[in-house]
Amino acid sequence: MLTPGNKSALATTIEQRNPYSFVNADAPMQGMTLAADWQSHIEESAYTNAAVSFRGMMRSYEKAFRFPYTYCDAHGNIVKEYVIIAYEGASGE
Repeated sequence: MLTPGNKSALATTIEQRNPYSFVNADAPMQGMTLAADWQSHIEESAYTNAAVSFRGMMRSYEKAFRFPYTYCDAHGNIVKEYVIIAYEGASGE
């Protein structure tokens, strides 16, 4: 089980690694925004040995889910994207 400190660290890591939140190299990061009801927008899928290439290696996934977030792009537009979280190891690895 995640401790409150680990939950906070996980959320911070997800936000900091978001590749779409930078308006430009000199500007501060424009943070991700979640809708107040973001949990009602979770899309979930279960797979039978689904595989994705990650860093040049095939990885197997049993289950994945995604949820939307928004950010402000370089032109001031609000853009909707998704965070996807997948559970690796569907083939017993």
